[in-house]
Amino acid sequence: MPKYLCSRFHATIGAIQMFAFACAVGYAQTVVIQGATVQPDLTSPMVLETPLKASTPEQLGKWTPVEDLERYVCDRVSIRRLSVRTLRNKKYVHLYFEVVTFTRGGSDKRVRLDFDLLISDQVVAHEFIPSIDAEENSKGYGYTSLKMPADRWPEDALARLRITVRVTDG
Repeated sequence: MPKYLCSRFHATIGAIQMFAFACAVGYAQTVVIQGATVQPDLTSPMVLETPLKASTPEQLGKWTPVEDLERYVCDRVSIRRLSVRTLRNKKYVHLYFEVVTFTRGGSDKRVRLDFDLLISDQVVAHEFIPSIDAEENSKGYGYTSLKMPADRWPEDALARLRITVRVTDG
């Protein structure tokens, strides 16, 4: 195939992948991004972006699970469970995160999780769990919270959560 056609083909595929990503984000689904493409086989770092249902009025104050994360595996590690609790008052918004990971057979792993709170596609808050240690074929546990001024998050704004998973051998 001539070089011109190859480059046009790759540009078209890239545009289709970005369109699929934009559609998934628009329909409030969890999306996995690796580099500029959406892929089934994931290596570290893996980026997940999902709606933050814990911030809806009916879920405020309740531990709310983030759905469909277990099916994504990054270097033999998956997020078995992520629960988020949002508390809001006039001055601050508090987010609490509880995470359970699972490391498949092969070797022990260490996981760092970064949480970015997105409002209108802008990062308004960031927190992380520096290290979750898990032996192979076992669970690992992590907890963290973040506090931010309430004026940075309008009550009627829809929030998304970006989770970056970094896995190293433990």
